[in-house]
Amino acid sequence: MKVHSVHAARLFASFAACALLVLANGCSTASRSGSPTGPMLPSPGATNSAVTVSGTVVDEVHPAASPAGIVVSVVATALSTTTDGSGHFVLSQVPAGNVVLMFSSAGRTLSLSLNSLAPGSSVTVNVALGASQAHMQGDPATREVEGQVSAVDVAGASLTVAGTLVRVDGATQWDATGDATNLQAVADALAAGKAVAAGAKGLDQTDGSLLATALKIEVADGVDPDHDDGVDQGGQDQTSEVEGAVSAVDLAAATLTVDGRIVHTDAATLWSTKGDLQSLQAVADALAAGQAVQADAKGASQVDGSLQATSLMARVEDTTGQPQKGEMEGLVSAVDTTAGTITLAKGGLVRTSAATVLSGDAASLAALEALLAAGQAVEARAKGTVAADGALDAATVRFTIAG
Repeated sequence: MKVHSVHAARLFASFAACALLVLANGCSTASRSGSPTGPMLPSPGATNSAVTVSGTVVDEVHPAASPAGIVVSVVATALSTTTDGSGHFVLSQVPAGNVVLMFSSAGRTLSLSLNSLAPGSSVTVNVALGASQAHMQGDPATREVEGQVSAVDVAGASLTVAGTLVRVDGATQWDATGDATNLQAVADALAAGKAVAAGAKGLDQTDGSLLATALKIEVADGVDPDHDDGVDQGGQDQTSEVEGAVSAVDLAAATLTVDGRIVHTDAATLWSTKGDLQSLQAVADALAAGQAVQADAKGASQVDGSLQATSLMARVEDTTGQPQKGEMEGLVSAVDTTAGTITLAKGGLVRTSAATVLSGDAASLAALEALLAAGQAVEARAKGTVAADGALDAATVRFTIAG
């Protein structure tokens, strides 16, 4: 089931504001604003509205390394300092209100937000630097996931969002502006063939799942074209797309079966040159040779549930154990110039090498690190091969400053 990108983007834009509000009043986590351990009231004798932020920093990735020399700065200001031999730091004249601290250590630049700093206060924060996130010591790491909902387990109190298992409990805050505010409603929407998108924010679990603290659901107005018969209530053809394994080809009927759905082709069907196969005969020959074929077809849904393809890409799946081609894109949450890696906020690790071509608003990882340190939001689009560990070994990465 697919949810069009504009639909998911609209959902997450509205979800993000709600999630931040919910989590600001919830438990302390790494992705949300940090919760200082010091008092939030003005210090005795304070003569101005500036805030003093002090604390300690530990590097969870390199615990044996000296904690000295970690650079701590405040985004959008010239304030900066380094930790001493105990990992301690002090920042004076920090603006009151909401600020973002940046931590640079061992080639990584990570951020942590502090909200509602009271004028004249002194705040103590004890920070841990993970592989891709900075968080308060002792707090579990958090993350966000958004995308299509592919499954719901009402009894197990979970749903699958963009391939991630999201668990809900009594503390999960369901956004009241969403189209569903409980798992049963989500399950009913899926059972009716509706396209469902979700935005979840919460705590990482040791099994890789996410325990949602905030959740918003949006159901598409129409039915999911990959689920239903492909027509709206007026019986008009709708633009549709199907992607998946090719299980059969009928040369006489000029059709192929993709993910269980009949796809019709004709002389007007455009076969993508980006694919490995550019004709039905080539697809049939590949299947006859025992090769696995994947196809992505776009076109008009028919009243019988089939698809009349206007464009089609077919590729042979590599079953020899060689790396598969892949792409990753999204906001950059961290960069490790020493390891040559880029971590994306929505999940995913991009590895670079001397052969990787970097372009766009950053032509090097050092330049990317500088942008992040300056508080810039940077999007990355990487292409390469998918390694056995799920990371992407990038051939090219293009960076774009968001907004």
